[in-house]
Amino acid sequence: MTIDIVVNGDESRVENGSTLADLLESVNIDIENTRGIAVAVNDEIIRRTDWNKRELNAGDSVELVTARQGG
Repeated sequence: MTIDIVVNGDESRVENGSTLADLLESVNIDIENTRGIAVAVNDEIIRRTDWNKRELNAGDSVELVTARQGG
């Protein structure tokens, strides 16, 4: 079964029981080696150490922000 969520303003579907880590891996973000990523669910920042524990729920709004360098 899938649930509907919003990721960076776009509607998306994930498997019921998916975690933030699952979502990040599904968009090709290597959570073990990538730095400079912030994740918020429903306007609450989620610590990297909790990405494997934080299950997504129907209707959640997820914001993925990556830091960029340059000028």
